[in-house]
Amino acid sequence: MKSELTYKRDMEAFEHDYKHGNYESCIAKLNNILDYLPRIAERKESLNCEKDILSNLISCYIALYGYGSREVAEGISRATQLSEALQDNTFIFSLLWTNWSNVIVNGNIIQAQRFASEIVDLAEKHPEDKVIFVEAFHCLGVTEFNAGQFEESARFLKTALQEFQEKNRRTHIQNYGNDAEVLLLSWLSWGNLISGDMQQSEFYRNKLLAALDECTHDSSYAFGYVFNAMNFVFQDQPNECIKALNTLDRTKVEKLPFWRSWGNIVRKWAEYHSHGKLISMEQDIQDFIAFQGNIWEPFFHALRADMKANVRPEYSAKVFDELMENIKFRRPSFHSVPVLYFCCKYYRNHDPQKLKETQALAQTIIEKQGAFYWKDKL
Repeated sequence: MKSELTYKRDMEAFEHDYKHGNYESCIAKLNNILDYLPRIAERKESLNCEKDILSNLISCYIALYGYGSREVAEGISRATQLSEALQDNTFIFSLLWTNWSNVIVNGNIIQAQRFASEIVDLAEKHPEDKVIFVEAFHCLGVTEFNAGQFEESARFLKTALQEFQEKNRRTHIQNYGNDAEVLLLSWLSWGNLISGDMQQSEFYRNKLLAALDECTHDSSYAFGYVFNAMNFVFQDQPNECIKALNTLDRTKVEKLPFWRSWGNIVRKWAEYHSHGKLISMEQDIQDFIAFQGNIWEPFFHALRADMKANVRPEYSAKVFDELMENIKFRRPSFHSVPVLYFCCKYYRNHDPQKLKETQALAQTIIEKQGAFYWKDKL
């Protein structure tokens, strides 16, 4: 029979593996502990131990597979049942936050806004808890970003960053699976770029690079790695994108399947335009969607069509036509304007009439969203 000593030893082994970013090993150890935990402790103590294990397990799933993965959803389901028995506010909040992240990456903006509202309501009931406050405004900022409200998003994200405290960094990682400072700086660098404030975007990007120098949480490092490079994808600057990718530690990204797939997509696009090296990103896109959901799928298809514009123009025409029609008849997303930018890039050389139509559609969305970076670039 498993003993208390076994539990302690297994948890120490988990902590060692987590510190070194060995998430697959962590998941195996945590699931093993969950199997024997009920036999070694009183019920209340067992429930509290299970709460901690599930929190860690969800963090590992997020790191390895992304927020939108089936594994994260299953972990949330089990943890939600447990939270009803415990009535632990911190645990309930972290579950709400993870539920929010699971729906936001799948593009369910309305449901994400509902979760965000619940999260802020709970945070307001516990103003003394700075971790909850920061994560609540983090959640609000990302939700508004995904809704295409970039000015509002920046306001929430700046509020969160101002309240972030170094002493709470480990708690953010344990409870929410993220280094909050790295994620907030990443989103702020994007948001300011899209809204056209290049000075602020560069300011936050430089702060992000400094934070990554100190970052010891591998999945948060991978987050910053990809976001830093994506700044230059948005700007259609492949050479700068390659520099950004090569400046940081790629090995931390390569061992995390979700982030590896995103990093590969970015790298292949940049290397094609920089060196003429055309390598398929189809499998990477499929892997990304399997891990994270389909919120980025239109943008990735735009990048792939952009790569094939010269070698397979008929393919690119079909993709760009479909992308433009989808944006025209659906609610615009945060990546609608960058997608339309790549559409315009293609139509400029192949279809002047569609170029005018696409420019007009893009300008309407730019004004509505405040995505002024692209105002004079179409």
